[in-house]
Amino acid sequence: MRIFMHKPSTKETESTSIRNWDSYYLNALMDYLPDVIFFKDRESRFIRINKAMAEKFGLSGPEEAIGKTDRDFFKFDHADDALDDEQEVMRTGQPIIDKEEVETWPNKPSNWVSTTKLPLRNDQGEIIGTFGISRDISLRKLYEASMLKRVDALTNPAVGDESVSFEVLFDLASFQRFQDEFSNATGVACITTRPDGTPLTNPSNFTRFCQCLVRETEKGKANCFKSDACLGAPNPKGPTIQPCLSGGLWDAGASIIVGGQHIANWLIGQVRDETQTDDSIRAYAREIGVEEDLLLSAFNEVPSMSHAKFLQVAKWLYAVVSQLSLSAYQNLMQARHIAERQVVEKALQESEERLKELVANKDKFFSIIAHDLKTPFNCILGYSDLLVEKVQQEEFGLVKEYTERIRQASLQSMNLLGNLLEWSRSQTGRIAFVPQCIDLVCLVDSVMDLMADTASQKGVELKSELLSPVMVNVDEAMLGTVLRNLVSNAIKFTKAGGMIRLSAEMRDTDCLVSVSDTGVGITTENQSKLFRVDQHYTTNGTADETGSGLGLLLCKEFIQKHGGAIWVESEVNKGSVFRFTVPPCL
Repeated sequence: MRIFMHKPSTKETESTSIRNWDSYYLNALMDYLPDVIFFKDRESRFIRINKAMAEKFGLSGPEEAIGKTDRDFFKFDHADDALDDEQEVMRTGQPIIDKEEVETWPNKPSNWVSTTKLPLRNDQGEIIGTFGISRDISLRKLYEASMLKRVDALTNPAVGDESVSFEVLFDLASFQRFQDEFSNATGVACITTRPDGTPLTNPSNFTRFCQCLVRETEKGKANCFKSDACLGAPNPKGPTIQPCLSGGLWDAGASIIVGGQHIANWLIGQVRDETQTDDSIRAYAREIGVEEDLLLSAFNEVPSMSHAKFLQVAKWLYAVVSQLSLSAYQNLMQARHIAERQVVEKALQESEERLKELVANKDKFFSIIAHDLKTPFNCILGYSDLLVEKVQQEEFGLVKEYTERIRQASLQSMNLLGNLLEWSRSQTGRIAFVPQCIDLVCLVDSVMDLMADTASQKGVELKSELLSPVMVNVDEAMLGTVLRNLVSNAIKFTKAGGMIRLSAEMRDTDCLVSVSDTGVGITTENQSKLFRVDQHYTTNGTADETGSGLGLLLCKEFIQKHGGAIWVESEVNKGSVFRFTVPPCL
């Protein structure tokens, strides 16, 4: 018996080799890239993550994340924002590139990341999820914040504002090098201080006499600071030159003044001439508490310089400081001018973007309204024609059915127009917001009485679980509109035999109100489309009721006027819970 073995063709071998290498390359990325990589399904559940992301989540391995969502790791605010982004990517097919966002965690500090998300497609080109990569940019953000703080200090204060400091206008490290070079070139010691004499820079070529002996004593250091402050006092005529008030050596100083504000002193000196004597040095040693021979020995190490040469160096210092002050002032004014222009340009850009958004939303909104108004009116006109025809033919069997359909379509149109009117008034600021302290139980009871007939006709039970009193500070008319819309929607999507519950919970800073139903539920994808004017999401109810989605927009508007939030929690075929918060009575 012969056994024939299939020998792979050259193309098959190459194809297998390419697939193996592709798998190797992908695994290499997933195992060693420090940036996080993730793949998610259409419900934004993780189907694969790399080792870096597993470490970030505190997992023992990437496989532990499979089936979980961002809500299992991040705080809900960031997780929900990420979900919205992913639903938008899947809806439009358009990627999100390098979005800078803050990741918030329940058990550790927040961090900045730059995230890219793209649609994940199968072999047929269908979008089956998302995938992406995220890089931590917290260090860069810290650096940017530091730079912005520096720019802010340069641009915000008015001329003469004390918040314009030397450290803001000058880079200390660069200035230190400049000061050291000046000291080496002229042979004098240098230091830059604040106006009160406290140092800003490190000393340049300070002598042992000053640095190691005089300034090491409390009295000697105090005398030095006092002398430095006097030397640095503003003098529009030139440098201030005088013997040091501490050791008697020759010193000079010039003020750095920017925009009329004295921000620093540049001081030089520590040179001696024939005017200092051994006796005066010994006397000063006794005064500050230093051994006489030690101070005298250090004094003799101090470089000597003629008074004429020292005066020349001091004038050179004054010229340098004057130019520094002028340049710093010009930079300050230029920075403020640039900042003011950037503020104006940013405001114009934001205004233009906002206008584009408003126009786009308006167009989308009116297309929705036009579509949703057309449907019931077509129904009214169509059944009216049929009704006229049947009456003329004296066929009255279907008159009741046609009349009921016309009635339902009219009620739908009336409800839509009422919501449209409320929406229009809210957008143009024509609705007065008048909050007052009320018992929420009374308002809920009135809404349930109003909706009881509709619920009864559909076989749905309404139940209030509120225990009086529940005192909230609200606009009663607005909150009534919110409750009516939420209860109406719950009835619409709940089948006969179902139940709708209204409840409230007083918390530390707000009152949480919930409207729950046992209805058909809403998918995760469609939940992200609710409460948005640029998304048209509406489906027929369990009894083929129709709607526009405008009611939920009104709910969001009115709850936000109260400083609250509104959201939905839902599971398909199990029901939905719409929750919102309002302020309690103080």
